[in-house]
Amino acid sequence: MRIFLCTVYVLFGAVSLCCAQHQTEITKEQLDPINRTLPSVPYVEFGNNRRGEAFHILVVGNSLSFHSKAENIGWLYENGMAASASDRDYVHQLLKMTDSIMPDRQITVGIIFGVGFERNFATFDPAQYEHLLAWRPDVVLFQLGENVSFDEMNTPALFEQKYKELVRYFKKNGNPATICATTFWMEPVRHEVITQVALSTRSFLAELSHLVPLDKENLAKEEENYRGDKSTWSVDGISMHPGDKGMCHIAREIFVIINAVFASKK
Repeated sequence: MRIFLCTVYVLFGAVSLCCAQHQTEITKEQLDPINRTLPSVPYVEFGNNRRGEAFHILVVGNSLSFHSKAENIGWLYENGMAASASDRDYVHQLLKMTDSIMPDRQITVGIIFGVGFERNFATFDPAQYEHLLAWRPDVVLFQLGENVSFDEMNTPALFEQKYKELVRYFKKNGNPATICATTFWMEPVRHEVITQVALSTRSFLAELSHLVPLDKENLAKEEENYRGDKSTWSVDGISMHPGDKGMCHIAREIFVIINAVFASKK
């Protein structure tokens, strides 16, 4: 056992040394100009345009899930940041993957921006999402945490409490399958909180924090064959988001869960 643990520490040390040569964590200063361009409570929806029994996926997310065009920071797309096209962001790829196992279902994905919760979780009222309960989502994905910061008042314990309340708010109507995604940029405290939220609410946990340490090309700035134009980006925070490769890997991590949920309901 001791030999095994030493091996693990050595491996993580090697990963840390590699990551030290490339910035793999985003700073608040890099996120601020991106978040200033986000609308307060926007909602977007799209689907596979097929007739059939409805299957609804609701995403409560941040800029990784969707970001409107923001020419003031050089972001010229209407999709998850920083995919080079809408069909390459993780939500659209997740729709495509889900469609492949549900050939007779009408699949619709809705994205509600959760940045308001991330910034103001202490006072956030989930009731502002009440209109979405009537939509009766089959799956609710919470892609949250990247914009959360802590201080003496806004503590990790309070974030955990409020996050649980948010998840349970959606579970009270129809009891959808709920998925909590860990943050794309690894941060131990937030990672532990999100894990505890998933355990307490009986939600699935989609692990995303390992993607960049495993392959730095999951960051847009490091992706060699990125199909978009990085030269338009005027703030560093955009390049720290997942590119096309990172988006594909995020979609796959989440689809593993949705595939299991759908298979269990056949």
